[in-house]
Amino acid sequence: MSTMNMDPQEHKNSFSSEPQNHFEPVNVTLDEVLKNHTHEKSINLSGSDSLFSLAFFLTQSSSPIVKNQTNLVILPDQKSVEKFTKEVLFFNPDARVFALQEYDMNVYSGLYPSKKIVSRRVSWCYRAQNAKKSDIFVTSITGALQKTLPVDTLFDNSFHFQKDSDWEPGFLEHLQEIGYLSTPLVEDVGQVAVRGGIIDIFSPAHKWPIRLELFGNTIESLRFFDPETQRTIKECSSLVVIPPREVVLNKKLRQPTAIAFTNDLKTREVEQNEQSRSFLRDLSKGHYFQEIDYFLPYLYDQPTLPLNHFFNDYRCWHFKPQEITANADNLTKELKDSYISSQQNPLCPRPELIFANLDSFKKNITQSVYFDKVILHEHENDLDFEFRVHSLQEFQKQSAVFIKQPHEHKEFIKQKLHDWMRDSAIFISCQTEHQSQKIKSLLDDLDIKSQIVESHHYEWHTWKDLKNQNSILILPRGSFESMRIPSEQLVFLRDDDFFGHKSHNLKKNTHKSFTQSVSALNFGDLKSGDYVVHKQHGVGIYQNLTLMGIQGVDAEFIQIQYKGNDKLYLPVYRIGQIQKYSGPKNPQFIDKLGGTGWQKTQTKVKAHLRDLASELLNLYAKRSQTIRPPLSDPDSDYYAFENSFPFDETNDQL
Repeated sequence: MSTMNMDPQEHKNSFSSEPQNHFEPVNVTLDEVLKNHTHEKSINLSGSDSLFSLAFFLTQSSSPIVKNQTNLVILPDQKSVEKFTKEVLFFNPDARVFALQEYDMNVYSGLYPSKKIVSRRVSWCYRAQNAKKSDIFVTSITGALQKTLPVDTLFDNSFHFQKDSDWEPGFLEHLQEIGYLSTPLVEDVGQVAVRGGIIDIFSPAHKWPIRLELFGNTIESLRFFDPETQRTIKECSSLVVIPPREVVLNKKLRQPTAIAFTNDLKTREVEQNEQSRSFLRDLSKGHYFQEIDYFLPYLYDQPTLPLNHFFNDYRCWHFKPQEITANADNLTKELKDSYISSQQNPLCPRPELIFANLDSFKKNITQSVYFDKVILHEHENDLDFEFRVHSLQEFQKQSAVFIKQPHEHKEFIKQKLHDWMRDSAIFISCQTEHQSQKIKSLLDDLDIKSQIVESHHYEWHTWKDLKNQNSILILPRGSFESMRIPSEQLVFLRDDDFFGHKSHNLKKNTHKSFTQSVSALNFGDLKSGDYVVHKQHGVGIYQNLTLMGIQGVDAEFIQIQYKGNDKLYLPVYRIGQIQKYSGPKNPQFIDKLGGTGWQKTQTKVKAHLRDLASELLNLYAKRSQTIRPPLSDPDSDYYAFENSFPFDETNDQL
């Protein structure tokens, strides 16, 4: 593609606001900017600080300029990453969006990061190496500046298997060398289990663990399975095995890593203590101890940035660049302060070995688009364009003012909607089906045509004629923002804009919420001698934590005693598998580990629940045959009264 030649005086442009006579998928003008300035290193888009509009553009643009290139989005913080990811899925649940997480712990805190976060970072880098056109990668500036494993290390330790391909028997040893933990049962990422001709592997490259069935040395079948139930989810065509950590401690690197760590101690004039000697012993044996993730700068001569794992070109979107710069500066200052105060700790790598600075980070980017309400110029030849997006907070505030005055409230909403409907398509997102019906009832009272789409319907291009039909579309799924894009003739509203904000989740899952509530157990709830219930083994007695060595690494386990003094040792991160027993403490209720008593108890409870369900079915069958005068459907006055309630619902009321 060629670059459009422009006079420097014409670098300041404004998007065309001439009315469109049809609803294109999104932002034709943005497409034109990218098309006409494909080879420009830096483009400024001012006038909007909306993640919602950026998510819409990247998911719905019909331009080959967007669809044929990978997009990387840099955000100020991790909360914005989570929000943007949800907004992308709001527009397209099938979008290939990959979020890079930053560590939940500081290297100088004395604590170690979550294994899941570490494995997700490796997965993100693997996805970057294998990025497809139109993929969306998103990261906070902290996550992007944190160094990771070299490109070659990940590439050389990525393995692909398919059905009917050969399985090398010695590969299991290699899995342990790159960080996989051999366990009897695969429940977490980075684990592998072998039972005869069946091999279970949980690779970060997949959402679910995979079960291989071998016939000799040939892979006969590949299946995803649920790590909680161990039951098959579906068959899969291939298995990708990648390292579960950013540190790959192969035999060649063990001694150089130990030497680099020892030299750092000498440079800082720190005497070796039991902790540092323990590190060196584990390194010599190739053990993956808890702090190993912080040894990355000692292990690799040149650890790299996550964005360097892209093999193909990509376009980088900097959302709120001034805030990104401020957060990067704050990160640098915090790291320096923490480093100075942690000098006597054995594990204390220099900040520049763990995080890159912002200037060196930007040098790796060939194409940047800066996206913010107001953008400060960094270079004289930056191309400036204006993309106006209007917030609808004023509409929400005015609507809230009239909420207790039903007539004025309706007139205000009717007038605003009619004004927008003259030249724009209107979409209203609702958190729940109930809210969708409320909005529908309100619009019916206002004599405004509307329709509720199916929750699984995401075909935006089929809704392009709604503006011409003077009809409003109600989407039964929540979003974070409301906005109006005059140049594109689009208005996005939320149910909160009409009835006020309510405290509820964007996507309520009652089963998940119940499961989380009953498993919300922590060590503060337990004391030695308490009765607990393990979901697989039944009632036992909690006997505190115990320290045990597994494959040369010390780890804490929950000790539970069963009948006959049998003991179960449960990893502390599996505390969600036990619940506190609420019945009377009677030794007769203690189960036998490996016995059938707990299974019999579960069978009895299930039978009782079936009887109870049968009674309820009979009751509701009789109710369904009962005839009574129907009640009228709730109208907008009812909903206005409902929303005037001044308090927020609690979680169990939603």
